[in-house]
Amino acid sequence: MPSPTIDDEHNAEEIRRNALVRASEAYADRPVFRALMDMAAQVSGFTLEACGFAGASVGIPVALKATDTTIAKAVSMVRERQAAHRAAVLNLELSEAGTGVPVDALTDDRFLHAYDVTLRAALRTYRDEKIRMFGRLLGSATQGDNVTDVDEYEELLAILDDLSLREIRALVILDRFQGPEGADWSDAGIESKRTAAAAFWNDYMLAVGAEARVREAEVGPLLNRLGRTGLFQLTGSWLGTNPDGCGYLTPRYYRLRDLIADADGTIIPVEPATSAGVDPGTPSPPDSLLDYPL
Repeated sequence: MPSPTIDDEHNAEEIRRNALVRASEAYADRPVFRALMDMAAQVSGFTLEACGFAGASVGIPVALKATDTTIAKAVSMVRERQAAHRAAVLNLELSEAGTGVPVDALTDDRFLHAYDVTLRAALRTYRDEKIRMFGRLLGSATQGDNVTDVDEYEELLAILDDLSLREIRALVILDRFQGPEGADWSDAGIESKRTAAAAFWNDYMLAVGAEARVREAEVGPLLNRLGRTGLFQLTGSWLGTNPDGCGYLTPRYYRLRDLIADADGTIIPVEPATSAGVDPGTPSPPDSLLDYPL
């Protein structure tokens, strides 16, 4: 790749400067833009004055400045409640009897580090269900030798943090379909097995669409993306037609599953299937791989 020339850098700087000029002009007459810029400055750490917005604020009428103050206070209140709620959900999970954190762990240097990184993950997570998973992961890490060291914990936390709730549901549904033994696809390429394997995969993808609320055309791409996690291994062309997303759960999935499951062995509560590109009248797929003659 060729190095940028002085002219290229000058043009890029000019584009950035022009964008800031347009933004500073909008700052004077768009209350929503001002509120969002204030929020972005708080999160990112930049100052509006340094970016040329201070002068623009001079032209804002007093009445609008009062509105801005009201908006800022309301946003601040929502954010504080949001953070307090998420921290409470995490800490309640960590204090559960039997699965939570023992008292003597609270002063351990490794736990304090793990708690800090887990809390940061929880504070940027919208779904309570996933925040509880963070709590159970940390609780499991304090029990015996479930997690080797802080490095391994950070790896597992990063994987869980990267997964959306729909992706977690897709993995849990496949776990349910494959049954306790897991699916053995080693000889699924044999002609006599392909029909059964294709039927299994078709029913599984229908279930993901209905239960995880994924549009039918997007189920395959969602499963393909799961290959990045190390929890799901794409298999290639064992069906001959090589449909999107075919694969199997890896040992790392089963390990993470056991670390984030609740006392009943549940990872995520089952929600009623809804239409997301799937007809609500679609028959429920079989519960296990045992229903297929593989």
